[in-house]
Amino acid sequence: MKEMVNHPSHYNQYPIETIDMMVSIFGKEYTRMWCVMTAFKYRMRLGHKDDINQDLAKEQWYLNKAKELE
Repeated sequence: MKEMVNHPSHYNQYPIETIDMMVSIFGKEYTRMWCVMTAFKYRMRLGHKDDINQDLAKEQWYLNKAKELE
């Protein structure tokens, strides 16, 4: 089974992960806010797309990343 929460392959096509690239380009604060908004997106779509548990895990991943970027 493909890893779809912590390190999905579609975010690992470059020498560094996309989220790390975003920090380098946009800075920690903008990337942190993007993570908060992305977590909100996953919460709002619960039950409407894919697997609910996967969306909850993704929401938590983005909330954790936002906290890490504080």
